Amino acid sequence: MNWLELERQALGELPEPPEGAVELGLARIQADRRELPPLDLSRGDSGLPLPPLPTRSVRRAPVVVGAVALLLAAGLGLFVLPAGLPGFKGGEPTLALERQRDGALDARDFRPGDRFQARLSCPPGDRDWTLRAEQDGQIELLGSGRLSCANGLKLPVGWTVDGGGPVRICLQLDQDEPLCRELQPLQ
Repeated sequence: MNWLELERQALGELPEPPEGAVELGLARIQADRRELPPLDLSRGDSGLPLPPLPTRSVRRAPVVVGAVALLLAAGLGLFVLPAGLPGFKGGEPTLALERQRDGALDARDFRPGDRFQARLSCPPGDRDWTLRAEQDGQIELLGSGRLSCANGLKLPVGWTVDGGGPVRICLQLDQDEPLCRELQPLQ
């Protein structure tokens, strides 16, 4: 008996072995251990060559490759447009605010010190953008530049919200009407 058969025997997975088989298997394992060179654990290996890897049938490769490609495509779709992010319908751009404290998409409230980032979904094309925040009568420019529109595009700016009053975040694309979201303070 080899070590696997002995283990399965101990777990009751095999029928009763012939008399003396267990003792003979244990003796063989002890003899094999005496023949092995001592392990040099400081090197991190046993010093013994590894057995060759089993080969697989080539006929299954196209099926496996196709299945892996399909799973990767599905997974990529989950990362490109996260669930809950507003998309665009009929070509209308949308703005979502992502709270970095808990990853909430399209957040609508804040605690002082929360950090945010804006996500934009808009039909393909290059656009000029300006992002600003309004709180307690003050207007702050958060960032501006040129971008190539996409779905769920993170704008290259982040900001921290402080103060106790509501905050209005507005994104201006070219000369279009601004897209605005309001954040309410948590009590």
